[in-house]
Amino acid sequence: MRGNTSPLLAAPSLVIYWLSFYAGAVMAINFAALPYLAKTFDLADGQIAKMLATLALGGLLALLGARFSDRVGRRRALLVSALLSYPLMLASALAPSLWWFIPLQIVMGGILGTIHITTMVTIEEHLPLALKAKGQAWVGAIFVMGNGGGLITVNVAAYLFDANSWRYVWLFFCTAALWHPLLTKFLTESHEYSQLKENRYARNDRWLDLFSGRHRKLTLSLFGALLCWDIAQSGVNGWLIYHPVQNLGIAHEWVTGYLILGGWPALLGFALGVWLRDRLGGYTVALAVCCGLSVLGNFSYFWIKGDAQWLIMAMGGAYILGLLMANALMVNVRLLVNEYYPAQMRASMQSIVILALACSTIFSQLIISQLIAPLGGLANAVIALLVLKLLAALLFITLPLTSRVSPPEIIKAVV
Repeated sequence: MRGNTSPLLAAPSLVIYWLSFYAGAVMAINFAALPYLAKTFDLADGQIAKMLATLALGGLLALLGARFSDRVGRRRALLVSALLSYPLMLASALAPSLWWFIPLQIVMGGILGTIHITTMVTIEEHLPLALKAKGQAWVGAIFVMGNGGGLITVNVAAYLFDANSWRYVWLFFCTAALWHPLLTKFLTESHEYSQLKENRYARNDRWLDLFSGRHRKLTLSLFGALLCWDIAQSGVNGWLIYHPVQNLGIAHEWVTGYLILGGWPALLGFALGVWLRDRLGGYTVALAVCCGLSVLGNFSYFWIKGDAQWLIMAMGGAYILGLLMANALMVNVRLLVNEYYPAQMRASMQSIVILALACSTIFSQLIISQLIAPLGGLANAVIALLVLKLLAALLFITLPLTSRVSPPEIIKAVV
């Protein structure tokens, strides 16, 4: 690379972007292929919800991956996780039954979670202070682009093949292994983590230090707020395709189309989140606004009914609003975590974010499976969970955020 190349476009950053895209694409496969998985394994709505809850156990494995990243380094964690993912995808494509598919996907979820966590931390450690927020926004945007890539691949496979098209999607993403030698060559360890390792900070900290006197209040508050948010958001995300296809009779191709097209303007949410934080005087109000507007978009998506010609357009608009504000929320949460916590604890704290997501996915799908019958349908069950996003907004307002609490002193060895 030439000396005048921006750090945002340097070889290590490009590898991080690719891994973020890869994780986003593969994570989207099961949700996009949900109607086809239901046909292959003959699953009813309640059984699908329980399957999604079980698959969320993979998020708990990501906790171990985050500790692995903090202890042995970002580069090693990313390369090992990517290497393990390829044979798991092949095995998933060939799974003869649901009882084989689910355990494979639980492990796969842990590996993808590790990649997702580590890329969010690594990009900031590779960049100078002035570019850290922009790098975080780029990684978040590219991850969402990966989600879109997964949706497109599932849709193309469904058009070309039969109800088992999801198997071909897994086989297709196995080809990512061809790029692995390039990842090994160009991905380097971040200078910031290398300094920590030399000074033995990376080995002396403990996961429980997140709950020490200095960090306890913020850690517990963030976990509680994110748990409420994610229970509602996981209920929404899990049924974005299944609900309009199965309950409203919209063609799978149309739904996939507006999810993909809607994902592009929603990428502005990452920049919008930073703008809201700066304009509204800090994280607190910005997070509350993001939660409130997200509720509006999600409620509209699952509430809209009828055969009107504007139905697809209305659902697309509601989806964009919900995703736009979800992206704005998450970029602020990530910036807050990386701003407040010292470097040797960042991946572990990001794992707390993933833990909240994993627990919430389990809870949300189990709750939905029990609410479908009493509330008269899947859509009403999802809408009932949205009240938790309002509770999350209240919790975010009370957080001792960095606008009111000074971040801990930066480790001198890193400076």
